[in-house]
Amino acid sequence: MADIQISGLPSVTSAASGDVFALDQSVGNLSKKITTANLATAIVTTTNVTAAGALMDSEITNLAQVKAFDSADYATAAQGTLAADALPKTGGAMTGAITTTSTFDGRDVATDGTKLDGIEANADVTDTANVTAAGALMDSEVVNLAQVKAFDSADYATAAQGITADAALPKTGGAMTGAITTTSTFDGRDVAADGTKLDGIEAGADVTDATNIAAAGGVIPTGTPDGSKFLRDDQVWTAVPAGGVSIGDTIGSAANNQLLITDGSGNLSEIPNIINTGGAGSLFLADDGVYKAASGSVSIGDTIGGGAFANSVLWVNGAFALSSSSKFTFDGISLNWTGISSASASSSSFGQNAGSGNSSSGNTSIGNSANQNSIGAGKTSIGSLAGQNSNGSEQVFIGQDAGYACVGARAVGVGYRSNRGNVSGGVAIGEYALYNGVGAGNTAIGVNAQNSANGGNNSSLGNRALLFNGGNNNSALGYGSGESNTGSDIVALGYNAGKSNAQNNRIIIGQTNLPQFAGEAAAVATLPAAGPNGVYLYWDTTDNTIKARI
Repeated sequence: MADIQISGLPSVTSAASGDVFALDQSVGNLSKKITTANLATAIVTTTNVTAAGALMDSEITNLAQVKAFDSADYATAAQGTLAADALPKTGGAMTGAITTTSTFDGRDVATDGTKLDGIEANADVTDTANVTAAGALMDSEVVNLAQVKAFDSADYATAAQGITADAALPKTGGAMTGAITTTSTFDGRDVAADGTKLDGIEAGADVTDATNIAAAGGVIPTGTPDGSKFLRDDQVWTAVPAGGVSIGDTIGSAANNQLLITDGSGNLSEIPNIINTGGAGSLFLADDGVYKAASGSVSIGDTIGGGAFANSVLWVNGAFALSSSSKFTFDGISLNWTGISSASASSSSFGQNAGSGNSSSGNTSIGNSANQNSIGAGKTSIGSLAGQNSNGSEQVFIGQDAGYACVGARAVGVGYRSNRGNVSGGVAIGEYALYNGVGAGNTAIGVNAQNSANGGNNSSLGNRALLFNGGNNNSALGYGSGESNTGSDIVALGYNAGKSNAQNNRIIIGQTNLPQFAGEAAAVATLPAAGPNGVYLYWDTTDNTIKARI
C-alpha cells in the first residue's frame, strides 16, 4: 500500500461513537489510535472545565470586582481592622469612642451636642399649652388686656395718695357722707342751674291747663274763633251782629282806652280793667289771643263799593289800599280763578305769568308762564312754559315746554318738549316728539318720534320713528323705523326698517322682525297657512327674499 500523507486524507465531518482515529508520530515511527469517546473527553468544553473543578465566570456574583481585585485596596491583620472586628451594617455595639472630621447622617454631632448641653433636662416647646400648664397668666385670660399692658401705677391712687376702691361709692349706689361738687354736669344736667330754677318755682306748682285754671277759679273762652269774632265778657267768641259798630265810630259814654266787647245780649260793653297804656287807640282781643290796636273804617257786615264786588276776594294792594278783582272770587263754597293773568275775562289762568300777554278768549293756562305771550284763542296749555310764545288757535299742550313757540292751528303736544319749536303744527305725543320739526300734517307718537324732521303728511309710531326724516307722505311703525330717511311715499314696518333709506315709493319690512326659514318646506312646517286671520310672511335664507306662507 502506498504511503499517504495526513494532509491527503479526507476530512471527517461527523463521527460515530465507534469510529477510531489513527495518530501518527514521525519520531520513533510510533502510531496510535484514539476513539471518539477518548476524543470527546480530551476536548476543552464548559462542561469538562466545570467538571474539572474550575470556578466559572457565571458563578461569580461580582465578576468585575474579582477581575479588578487589588490586595492594596484591602486591610490585613497587620494593616488594620478586619471584617470580623468591623460593625455590621445591621447595627451593633461599639466598644470604643468614635470621632470624625465629617458628619453622621448629615449632622455635625459635636456641634449638635454642644447645643444639647445648653438645653435643660425634660425641656419642652414653649407653646400655649405648656406655658398655661406651667402656671403662666395668658393674654386670653385677661379681660382688659390693653389696660393691663398699659398699667401705670401713677394712674391709680394708693392709701397714701387718696381715695382707694374700698372708700369709693359703688356703681350699685350707696350713701355719701359728704357733699359733691363738679365743674361739669350730672346725667347731662347742670344741677346747680336746675336747682336755682327750681328755687323759683312754688311748692305744689302745676301746669296751667283747663282743669287747673278752673280749679283756681279762672275761665277759658268757649266757641270757635275764625278771625271774624270778638270775645264777649262771658268768655264766648261771638260774631259781631250785622249793622254793628264800625272801626272808627265814636262809642257813646265809653271811657278812653277801654277794651270793648259784646255782652250776653249782644250789646256793646267794655272791660274797664283792660286798657291800652300806650294811649294810641282802643285795644281788641283778637282770636289769636293777642290784644291789638285797631285802625281803619271797615267792619264785618259793612257794604263794600255799593255791592259791586259780590263774592270778590279782597286784599291790600301795593298802595296799602283795599282792593279786589272779579277774576278771583269766593262764594263761600268754592274758590274760582278766572283769567288771573290773562287780559281776557273769558280765559282762565293759574300760575305765575300764566296766560299773560295773550288777549284772546277761551284760553286755559295752568303753570308757570303757560301760554305767556302766545297768540290765538281756545288754547289749552298745562305745564311750566307750555304753549309759551306759541302761535295758533285751538292748540293743546301738556307737559313742560310742550308747544313752546309752536306755530300752527290745532297743534297738539303731550310730553316734555313735544311739538316745541315746530313751525307747522301737527300732533305730537311723547318726549321730544315733533321737536323743532318742519312740515304740516304730521303725526308723531313716541319718544323722539319725528324729532328735528322735515316734510309733511308723515305718520310715525314708535321711539325714534322717522327721527331726522326728510321726506313726505311717509308712514313708519316700530323703533327707529324710517330714521334718517330722505325718501317719500314709503312705508317702513319693524325695528329700524327703512333706516337711512333714500328711495321713494317703497314698502320696507325690517328683516329682524320676520321669522327666518331655509326654504318653503321649513316655513310650511312651522307657520299656519293663509286664512281669514291673514297671511304670514317670512324671510327665506336660501335666496334672501320675503315670501308669504300660502
